[in-house]
Amino acid sequence: MKPIRIEVSAKVLHWACERNGESWKAYARDFPKLGEWINGKSLPTLGALEKFAKKTRTSLGAFYMDEPPTDELPIADLRTLAGEAPRRPSPDLIDVVRTCQRRQEWYRAYAESAGSEPLSFVGSATVENSPTKVAHEIRTVLELTSEGFVGRNWEAAQADLVARVERAGVLIMRSSMVGNNTTRPLTVNEFRGFALVDAYAPLVFVNTADASAAQMFTIAHELAHVWLGESALSDPDPSSVEKHRTERWCDEVAAEVLVPKKQILLTLQGLGGDALSHTERLSKTFRVSELVVLRRLRDLGQISQTAFNAAYRVRSASFQSKHEAEKKRLKESDGGPSFYVLLPARVSRIFARAVIESARSGETLYRDAFAMLGLKNVASLHKLQESMGDG
Repeated sequence: MKPIRIEVSAKVLHWACERNGESWKAYARDFPKLGEWINGKSLPTLGALEKFAKKTRTSLGAFYMDEPPTDELPIADLRTLAGEAPRRPSPDLIDVVRTCQRRQEWYRAYAESAGSEPLSFVGSATVENSPTKVAHEIRTVLELTSEGFVGRNWEAAQADLVARVERAGVLIMRSSMVGNNTTRPLTVNEFRGFALVDAYAPLVFVNTADASAAQMFTIAHELAHVWLGESALSDPDPSSVEKHRTERWCDEVAAEVLVPKKQILLTLQGLGGDALSHTERLSKTFRVSELVVLRRLRDLGQISQTAFNAAYRVRSASFQSKHEAEKKRLKESDGGPSFYVLLPARVSRIFARAVIESARSGETLYRDAFAMLGLKNVASLHKLQESMGDG
């Protein structure tokens, strides 16, 4: 029996390669006849096309089209600097956003059926509002005291912030990969986080490939988007001013949420001397990166723009070096958190609990629950429940 061969548009083949940031030649080693498929000298078998689709992270159905499908983000892209062309999103990024949208849609229906009320803070602000005032409102909703995260280590500080965000009703999903697929890592070079706004199920996603200190800023930045009521893909950067107005505003709110003006000035007063010499100590005190501290010192007039620029270049290089060393250490270390410990962070603890409860009550099919949580069977569902202390 002859193998089934598929006629594929050269445009679609090129598109499948380019959407991953590569030319077709980058795939020629694994698919020696790719050049012949493109110029029409031969047709791929169905099996070969399925492998090519998997390799390029493309749906098989796209190869049956004459023209490439629209491959756009379903939310606003605010990552780029003013005047620059938008960066083409990778298949990994698009898949993460769409997966989170499906989870959000399910959770909204769940929340409404449970009689939940819409969250009043979603969409309660505009960029015309004072960032300081909005930051105060966020801190109030999160029940953050004036001490904030003083005295906590990085892990405890982030865990506390995440718990407060979820108690407020915001789903927060943190991962460094697509689903549970370790072969599809996310990169900080592409994005750090995004917000999906909904009155019943606002959602924040954080790319955990980033350093812990940077993730704190991303969470606060994305919360500002929730307060604005605008879904968006972001690349929070405490140094940049040449960016979309909304992003600048969200950065200002995030900085004030994590490092309130009153607290940092009081701390500096107690330390005395040159403010620039205290950046490392302030970083540890407020549990944010030295880059965020530098921004606050500049914004509050404690250092000049020139001093900020010089210090930021040095601290940025050091920050990246420390982050790479930490990633290497974690990669080389044995053990680490188990799958069931990491999963609640990836899908949101309150989302996981809701799915499990809905499945157990019979409102959601177990197969659908497995799909939403990335699990295989009832036993794995029970292990997840036990890991969250709900067993």
